[in-house]
Amino acid sequence: MKVGGRELRVARFGEVVPGTESAFEVHGVGMSTAELGKMNIYLWVEDEGGNQLSAPAKGALEGDGLHFHVSPRKGRGTPVRVVTRLRDGDLDERGTLPLDGKGR
Repeated sequence: MKVGGRELRVARFGEVVPGTESAFEVHGVGMSTAELGKMNIYLWVEDEGGNQLSAPAKGALEGDGLHFHVSPRKGRGTPVRVVTRLRDGDLDERGTLPLDGKGR
């Protein structure tokens, strides 16, 4: 996914189930771990209508990637996409990926 002119790879660990915690990891393509660690990247999940189902989580540097934990609220809808938000100075951009793994 491209966000703010940067290429990010997003990995999901397990299924995203409302009412339980879900884990994601984001890696920067062509950037150092130090550069990635300085970035303000947030992640959450949404339903088909674009409704936010989890609170935004700020990535914590673990190894060579940013690690995220989000908990979609139970009874609010079905999570269908993951959203990343990059905030850096005047830059505030979002990118999305479907949770079914189909698409970029």
